[in-house]
Amino acid sequence: PLGNINKLTGVEVDVSGATGADGTVVPNLTLKKQFNPKLGVSASRTVETSPTNNAKVEYKFNRNFSVFGTWENKEGTPEVKDTAADKVGIDLEYRVEFK
Repeated sequence: PLGNINKLTGVEVDVSGATGADGTVVPNLTLKKQFNPKLGVSASRTVETSPTNNAKVEYKFNRNFSVFGTWENKEGTPEVKDTAADKVGIDLEYRVEFK
C-alpha cells in the first residue's frame, strides 16, 4: 500500500519507531519528496500525547556542497499551556572524498 502512494504521488512514506524520553518506542511517520536531483524535503511527526514535528529541506548546489533548513516543534500537553517550543536551523555541508 505505501509503495502505491510513492508511485502515484512521488511521496515516500515511512513508519518507524523512535525512542521516547521515557525509553519507550514511539511511532514516527515520515513523508519525503525529492522534487529534482538538487531539492528534497521531508516532514515527520511522532504519534504520542505530546508529538514532535520535524521538517527538513535540502538543496544541493553541487555534489560537494549542500544547504539544509530544519524546523522542529514539540507540542505541549493539553493540561500544560505554553509548552510548545520551535527550533529553526540552517546547516551548511561540504563533502570531501579521500581516495
